Amino acid sequence: MWLVAVLICLGWIVSLCLHEFGHAVVAYWGGDTSVKDKGYLTLNPLKYTDPGLSLMLPLFFLLIGGIALPGGAVYINQNRLRDRKWKSAVSAAGPFANIIVVLLLSLLFHVGQNWNISSWFFPSLAFLVVLNIYVVLINLLPIPSLDGYGIIEPWLPKHLQQQLHQFSRYGIWFLIGLLWFVRPFNYFLWDVTQTVKSFLGIPTSLVLIGERTFSRYSLFIVLALILLLWIFRDRKSDGYRQGSQLIAASKYEPAIAAFDRVIQLEPNHAEAWYLRGYACLQLGKYQDAISSYNQALEIKPEYAEAWHDKGSVLRSLHSHEEAIACYEKAIELQPDFSLAWYNRGLTLQDLQRYEQAIASYDKAIELQPKYPEAWMHRGDTLALLQRDDEAIEAYQQAMAMQPNSLAWLKQVKKLEKLQRYAEAIAVYDKRLQLKPEDANAWYCRGVILAKLQREQEASASFEQAIACYDRSIKREPNNPQNYHQRGALLEKLNQQIAALAAYESAIICCDRTLKRQPKDAQIWYQKGCLLEKLKRDETALAAYEQVTAIEPNFYQAWYNQGIILTKLQQYDKAILAYDKALETIPENASVWFIRGTTLVQWQRYEAATESYDRAIALDPEFYRFWLYRGNAVYYWEKYEAAIADYDQAIALKPDCTRAWLDRGLALMKLARYEEAIASCEKAIKIEPNCPDAWYNQACCYALSGNPSRGIQSFQQALTLDTEARLREVAKTDPDLAAIHQHPLIQNLLNCGGK
Repeated sequence: MWLVAVLICLGWIVSLCLHEFGHAVVAYWGGDTSVKDKGYLTLNPLKYTDPGLSLMLPLFFLLIGGIALPGGAVYINQNRLRDRKWKSAVSAAGPFANIIVVLLLSLLFHVGQNWNISSWFFPSLAFLVVLNIYVVLINLLPIPSLDGYGIIEPWLPKHLQQQLHQFSRYGIWFLIGLLWFVRPFNYFLWDVTQTVKSFLGIPTSLVLIGERTFSRYSLFIVLALILLLWIFRDRKSDGYRQGSQLIAASKYEPAIAAFDRVIQLEPNHAEAWYLRGYACLQLGKYQDAISSYNQALEIKPEYAEAWHDKGSVLRSLHSHEEAIACYEKAIELQPDFSLAWYNRGLTLQDLQRYEQAIASYDKAIELQPKYPEAWMHRGDTLALLQRDDEAIEAYQQAMAMQPNSLAWLKQVKKLEKLQRYAEAIAVYDKRLQLKPEDANAWYCRGVILAKLQREQEASASFEQAIACYDRSIKREPNNPQNYHQRGALLEKLNQQIAALAAYESAIICCDRTLKRQPKDAQIWYQKGCLLEKLKRDETALAAYEQVTAIEPNFYQAWYNQGIILTKLQQYDKAILAYDKALETIPENASVWFIRGTTLVQWQRYEAATESYDRAIALDPEFYRFWLYRGNAVYYWEKYEAAIADYDQAIALKPDCTRAWLDRGLALMKLARYEEAIASCEKAIKIEPNCPDAWYNQACCYALSGNPSRGIQSFQQALTLDTEARLREVAKTDPDLAAIHQHPLIQNLLNCGGK
């Protein structure tokens, strides 16, 4: 009867292997083609299962207590799967494989009864059927790390997924404790198992014979199997599996060390090089990642995933053309690689090649219609092309697939821009049905209602927004973010005193946290932002300095330091702060722009122009960059160049009053008075109540020998100048010398009449 124990052990190993094979093959169908390279598409247990987790541990528990624990060791790259339906399907494939085993064994049991087979065969089949039923029930439990949780996880909100993920490493031990110590629960599972067994027509008597016989003879057989599995395990595969599991647990440094050990044993292990590159990428070690991907591609040039991920690294390094070449190579090798099409679109969008980006997104969507990220970024690109209706439709598609994505916010902002307020309110209402505690949605909804003069509804919406933050504070009284956000809302509602009080409370929370966690860079940064709100610039600066001392690559803190140092007129230190920020984000146009503005204040006009040049190269369609560059070269006394820059700004934004005004000043410096007057007229047409436009026009008339028109324009300027700023300027302005002595002008200057 010892053959019963042998058959049960071998049958159990086969069923575990089929379980893992089910995961692997469905993952392959769902888009993770890397499972093939990992050797998972085979029934060799030593190739794709962990001898410890998948075989030894379940066999051991089967031996000591009859608890049929599921094994689990195949590493699936979830990012490669096409959508959440496939993610659920991959998790469901393991239990489904066990169900198939149950059905096949039951069929074999009934058919085999007509065969002349020794008595040991049927008790073995009966007990194996029961074990597989039990493992199906266990696997379907919604416990993190088990397949039951894996089935539902893709459908959970992102924040809940993140919270539960941290418990996944403890899931198997929680299960063991549940089965071992909560006996009623274990008995319940066995009762369900017995019910299913009876439905399948498996006699209880044979199950008991199989169980007793296994218990009698299994000790030495199981131990022998465990020993053999351990001796003949693939050490390279062990290291690879260990690295894969560490990646799954987001432990990237130990994962790199594990893959290094694998590579030392087998330098041509392409998959190990690939996953090493992935781990380096997650740690921001871009050059090391590229080196690893290059090694993988040298070994296996047709490795589409490696080409793709190398492209992602190059995009992070702003080497966009090289990144596109990598994505296109991945697509050449794997034309249905939807993620590669999507990331190619993102990179083309970075390069402002919008039509090509849309075509790439369209291909990704064609391959994977339920691709919310592709729909959303397609909407972003259409918005940049001013194709607003199409953008709204794209955002609508993304929202339908992923209601909690940012697509709803982008859609509603576009609707507001088009003054389609009724539709915007409908979007806000739908958002608030899904997330009634979204204070910002309540506030924005109120703003639109106010525009529609539905004051009572607007007020109710604002009150709801404040109530949301009040409830958040009640739930988390020590979270500074709640007070910060409440203060920002109150500030928007012009409740300044209440806003300042909220900011003070937030700072107290920050200080309380920093006493416990003095190296928390995020809290220091938040404290700095709050202190800025309260106009305590020097204290805020000290907080930002704490941030960068803890995290030198925290570019937002460097940027904010630069802003404060500029206010304090410490221009040299401000430039150093901006340069520190640019070390991390060299392609950020806004930082280059503000750096140029600081240099202008420092009167370093040539350097400022170079900084504006960098901003323009990154975003040539933003008029403000051209306007400020024009100002820099104007102060540099390069008036022709300034006019060219102002013309470019006007081409991008024809109604920019400031550009027309400054253009007029540059023309005045060149004594091109008629053109200068025409520029002032343009500014006045756009903004008739602009006193500076009338004043500049008065100067042009005075200089061109038309004092009467100059007096008229000057009088209008002073009429509009409610702060009497221009009156003081005019007293010493040489451009008005031709009309200074006119009695009316003297009266306006000296008596303040109008």
